[in-house]
Amino acid sequence: MRNEFSYILKRIEKEKTIVIFNHMNCDGDCYGAQVGLKDIILSTYPDKNVFIAGGGFSRLFDLLGKPDEIDDEIIKKSLLVLVDFNELSRSEDDRIFLNDNYICFDHHNKGHNFVNRGNFYVDQSKSSASTIIFQFYKEMNLKISPLGVNALFAGIVSDTNRFLYLEDDAYSLMCGHDLIKLGANYKSIYNCFVSTDTSSIQLKQYIYNNMVKIDGIIYSIVRRQFLNEINYNSYAGSLVNILANIDGYPIWALFVENEDGGMSVELRSNKYGVLDTAIKHGGGGHYFASGVAKSIFKKEIIDSILRDLKHLIREVK
Repeated sequence: MRNEFSYILKRIEKEKTIVIFNHMNCDGDCYGAQVGLKDIILSTYPDKNVFIAGGGFSRLFDLLGKPDEIDDEIIKKSLLVLVDFNELSRSEDDRIFLNDNYICFDHHNKGHNFVNRGNFYVDQSKSSASTIIFQFYKEMNLKISPLGVNALFAGIVSDTNRFLYLEDDAYSLMCGHDLIKLGANYKSIYNCFVSTDTSSIQLKQYIYNNMVKIDGIIYSIVRRQFLNEINYNSYAGSLVNILANIDGYPIWALFVENEDGGMSVELRSNKYGVLDTAIKHGGGGHYFASGVAKSIFKKEIIDSILRDLKHLIREVK
């Protein structure tokens, strides 16, 4: 592991300019890892230029700041970093294809790009990309400022749902402990995730009112017209876990119609591995928590995914 981190660090040390990319529907872990890595690089190597690409995660803007505006020419000449994803097609910013000089820190299933690149560090045993960035910081004896500490703690809090979902060795909890000792403002960070607004309450009501129960699966379909009516501007799929752990329904799912006519799908389970279903339909993720970021909003596709999930339950039984 140290050798892999050492190789990636040499790549970073070699470059003058670095651009850190996020995946589609950026979440708190992805943005926390972006900001945290940027801070670590600048704290350790203040002569470098480091930029954050993509739309970011708005809940954390007041705490961590917003992403950067980046010219195409900068991207063409920079080292590009993937955090929280390892498949180039999952990048929110398509300009990631302007250059083929990549490194990666991720914790999802290994995509096609991973196979041919020794500079992709992917550890599926970790609960978040932010824990991997923190591990990189510690093992390589790098520097970090209070901004980076808050960013990584926020990222871990996001992907573990405030430490409810942990690895077998509870590594995320250990990282959280170390980050608090470094000064993470955990109260402000928790407030970023628990605060709500009227549109979020309306969306939760909509999801509950439109949920469907069938053969051990509970799901809801969120239409774009409703999101526009309530002026909901965040990623609706992040609310998938309000359907979690309902007795008799070990699989829950959320299908969200996007503005461009596409569809985002979030699949979760407390018993069955939904990853293969997501991969079959062009997505990925983790064994019990997966999704599809790029799909077409069609009843036929939704029905196909539900059939696969039903088959999964029957197969395991």
